[in-house]
Amino acid sequence: MLTFFEPFNASISSNKLGISSQIIAKCIKTLLLSTIIAIAIFGNGLVIVSVLRFHKLRRIITNRFVVSLALADLLVSCCVMTFSASMVASDGLWLFGPFLCDLFNANDVLFSTASIAHLASISMDRYISIKMPFQYNQIMTSRKSILMLIGCWIYALVVSYIPIFTGLYSSAENFQWQKSNPTKCEFRVNPFFGIGSSIISFWIPCIVMTIVYGLIYKDARKQENQIFQMQKRTFSHGHRSSVKCDHNSINLNDKKKTLYKEERIMLQKEHKAAKTLGIIMGVFIVCWLPFFLWMTIKNACLRCPELHPILVDTLFWIGYFNSTLNPAIYAFYQQDFRRAFKIQLKSCCCIFQRAVCCLKSNRNSLTNSYEYYTTNSAFSRRKPNTN
Repeated sequence: MLTFFEPFNASISSNKLGISSQIIAKCIKTLLLSTIIAIAIFGNGLVIVSVLRFHKLRRIITNRFVVSLALADLLVSCCVMTFSASMVASDGLWLFGPFLCDLFNANDVLFSTASIAHLASISMDRYISIKMPFQYNQIMTSRKSILMLIGCWIYALVVSYIPIFTGLYSSAENFQWQKSNPTKCEFRVNPFFGIGSSIISFWIPCIVMTIVYGLIYKDARKQENQIFQMQKRTFSHGHRSSVKCDHNSINLNDKKKTLYKEERIMLQKEHKAAKTLGIIMGVFIVCWLPFFLWMTIKNACLRCPELHPILVDTLFWIGYFNSTLNPAIYAFYQQDFRRAFKIQLKSCCCIFQRAVCCLKSNRNSLTNSYEYYTTNSAFSRRKPNTN
């Protein structure tokens, strides 16, 4: 009799192990994705607050693009990554209705396109600062930077919201599938929109940025060599003229050396800023290249096999992870941002410590008042001694 039930007991125990392993895997995925979202929100919020709070960062025009880029990453964290994480945790289940599904997909396209548009604008800004450092303030004015920022967001809105909410992005079959599967939110696009949006949102800006940063590197090396040659000629001229002991020529050489030193310091700062933003551009391309490569191939080759849903989710989340990396790049490569981050974190720690101290003092006062009340109540209830 026992041998008859042994297979059933073994199958029940194996099912229990399978269910428990699935629960553990879901908990690990949820914890990992929640950590990525929290870091992205905190880091990009820190970038925005630091630039708005500190005048040294706020007065640099390039940091306006950095703040707008951080805002796009912050909105990705709040409006896109949260919904995507809920679907990953629930095995693709969508609980928010068809309108929010379209809004989720539109925001996904909007913020990724806005990010790469900002990076393209930053590359043009850095090229002007390296190519024409002394005319930069006349060319890149505050008004022009604001117009460029508005243009970046309008460009992203045109690519994302208009096609999705007018129905141009998909086909009748995909709309019918969406109606018959209301608990699913898959971004099924027609080949025209898939290839066109990939070209407009990623490939063209990516090629432009690569060319511009190539020109920036070339001009930066050229300027460094020119300044080095100028310093070398000034030093040799000053050494020859020192034999004559001409006081005016010595002062002139000192002024030239000081001027070249200031130019070199300024260009070094520009080159470091260009290097940092170039790293940000490279990280963005590395994170989003697999997704847009898959999107282009998928819509160009309709007979190609479909990827597994886990791989598709992985491609999305590699792109989303870029929103978490940018603040870390600022903190690692930019000294001004690093100092601002330290001050902000110290302020947060001080506020937290004050809040804890206030809670402790309130708790102690409540405890003391409770003890005082109970003691007085005990005395008041005690009967007086008639003897």
